[in-house]
Amino acid sequence: MAAEGQRDRALAWAAAATGGALAAAGVYWAGRKALDYYVPYQYHYRPGTFSGWLAHQLDDYSQRRRSRRPVRVYMDGCFDMMHYGHANALRQAKALGDVLVVGLIPDSEILRCKGPPVLVERERYLLVDAVKWVDEVLQDVPYDLSPEFVEELFTKHKIDYIIHGDDPCLLPDGTDAYAHAKKLGRFKMIKRTEGVSTTDIVGRMLTCTRVNPHMNKAQDHVRPLTRSFSRGGRRADAAAGNSSGNASSADEAAAAAAAASVLRDMRVGVSRFLPTSRR
Repeated sequence: MAAEGQRDRALAWAAAATGGALAAAGVYWAGRKALDYYVPYQYHYRPGTFSGWLAHQLDDYSQRRRSRRPVRVYMDGCFDMMHYGHANALRQAKALGDVLVVGLIPDSEILRCKGPPVLVERERYLLVDAVKWVDEVLQDVPYDLSPEFVEELFTKHKIDYIIHGDDPCLLPDGTDAYAHAKKLGRFKMIKRTEGVSTTDIVGRMLTCTRVNPHMNKAQDHVRPLTRSFSRGGRRADAAAGNSSGNASSADEAAAAAAAASVLRDMRVGVSRFLPTSRR
């Protein structure tokens, strides 16, 4: 009986030792898996790489947070006569967040601060809403970004960052329109598209109107389309061509005078437009 008892105790100790070894191996394996998951191999036991590992962990945390609550960015504007510069700005703004909210300034605010827009608010809304990078459109937003409105964006509309181009945007009193958002650290800047603006497009259109004082018969290098718009079409071109020839007879002189009178009567007035980069 004593021998059997010793044998049982030996078997129990052997089983306990085997179980302990298996448990230790399991803990080691689980620890290695956890280490490989949270700390990549390239960061194992290598001095000076903690910052890289920490950056990786912060990036994972940011991705998990953004999956739970997307980053909402806001950009406002008139978007009058929308062109590829506007589209490029919206594309860059979308890249800085997950949800792009666009504030569309109403006609009344544009008229108060800049002058009458070319397109009415409904037309501008349809243009902005059709852009694939735009997720939401806020209407009736104020032209001036007051601290109260900025706080409303952050609290009511859950905006994380306010976006604007790198061109200066000043209020009538000369202060920065985005100073409050910058002070709070919730402002991000994008690159303005050079070489295009609504003001430039309107200016080019006005060079093709009948009010352009620079369009006269002495400027033969002007493009036919511009001359046609400036001088009133075929009748004016024909009259200008007749007057530029040999006007020796009294009839030709009278015809030229009559054509000049018609051109003066066809001229109309236009309004001036302010630059779009100032508020």
